Amino acid sequence: MAFVAFFNAVTDLGFHTANMKFVAEGRDQNACFSTYLTVKLGLVLVMAALSSAFIYASMRDGSVGRDTVLVVIVFIAYYIVQDIQATLTGMFDGRLESGKSSSVFMIEYVARSFILMALAVMKVSPAVLSLAYLLGTLISFSLAVYLFRRPRIRLVRPVYIKEYIRFAAPLSFSILLISSLDYLDKVLVGIYSGSLEVGFYAASMGIVWAFTSFGGSLNRIMLPHLSRIDIGKNPEEGERAMWTAERYMAMLILPPVIFLMVLGPEVSTLVFGAGYRQAGVILSYHSVMIAAFIFTGMLTQVLYASGRVALYGKAVMAYAVVVICGYALLIPDNVLGFQLGGLGGVGAAISLSAGYAFLTVLLAYLIRQKVGIRFYSKFWKHLASAAVSLLCLAAFVRYFDADGILMLLISGAVCLLSYAASSFILGELRREDVMMMADALNPKKLKESLDEELK
Repeated sequence: MAFVAFFNAVTDLGFHTANMKFVAEGRDQNACFSTYLTVKLGLVLVMAALSSAFIYASMRDGSVGRDTVLVVIVFIAYYIVQDIQATLTGMFDGRLESGKSSSVFMIEYVARSFILMALAVMKVSPAVLSLAYLLGTLISFSLAVYLFRRPRIRLVRPVYIKEYIRFAAPLSFSILLISSLDYLDKVLVGIYSGSLEVGFYAASMGIVWAFTSFGGSLNRIMLPHLSRIDIGKNPEEGERAMWTAERYMAMLILPPVIFLMVLGPEVSTLVFGAGYRQAGVILSYHSVMIAAFIFTGMLTQVLYASGRVALYGKAVMAYAVVVICGYALLIPDNVLGFQLGGLGGVGAAISLSAGYAFLTVLLAYLIRQKVGIRFYSKFWKHLASAAVSLLCLAAFVRYFDADGILMLLISGAVCLLSYAASSFILGELRREDVMMMADALNPKKLKESLDEELK
């Protein structure tokens, strides 16, 4: 699974970001799509050939079993369809047609979930069970093709290949480096703490990525918007847009982060069962990463939109140094006779949280120096509100047992209300903010927006 997931990282290498930026800037959409499709198909064919050769060699020498080979083949097919689908959703995102791309992703997740449940009840083999991923993405791909009909796009000569490569080249190393670090933590935890700890760690990361996927959705909107503004020439307008996004994101993400920080074990027990309480301990340390990851993503879009992609690569290298040092010092218990942290999954979680927090601060500094856009000046008020929320929630759970869904809901209300009250007192939460959020989540407005995109 890790091998074929790496497949997906290699077949991106920053070209999806390049395509969104170029489309948003008003380039010829026919040429953008043709260029992106050509590049994507080339990378997919190369990785499919290498993956097939790897699987064939592994099967010949007997290092992997037949069931494993079948599962990997299914996932290779899954990622091929996913990558072709990405060329369509990349055009939706570049044109700010977020309703279309969101519909495609939602249909895939829903279809996959239902198919997985049906196959699990039938108690099929792992290879057949993995077909749920392929069938789910085939259904979403069919929807993407249907939604791609308007405006009409023609295949033309891919004239932007050099420009796409020039933009994506500095990103490619960063993407591969981050992808490698995403797997190194699990490998090290497995080596020094065993497979059970890896299971706890993976369960914690599952909850983390469920929250951080929201940031990915936001980034698909922010990059085209900032590219249309041309923030290199209009940093003031870009700063206003970023301040609004950072302010609302703080209100949306900090309360859940505080909740998971205090009640990670209880949440993990509810989601995975009593045997996974240790995963919740890891989740408590992972919680900081959720907010830092999302804000890092937002800041990264500023560098992309302003054409400062190389700065992102340098920042990621510094981030990698921090994370690797954390892994080395906190995960093992003993190396060459030196006593180290021996924290296992907790050590990996601390390393990633510290790394992303460092990367957020570094990117904010670089953007202010090189692009002229400051980080939201009143962000300290949200940190103060988060501190108040943390104290209130910690005091509440000290006197009341938070086990069970009802008590978790009550604890969540305490966390949210204390944060909202503090933000209101500090002037960061206003009546119009509540009305705006309610309006944005209004099903009728969402339907009208989607209907407008489908015209």
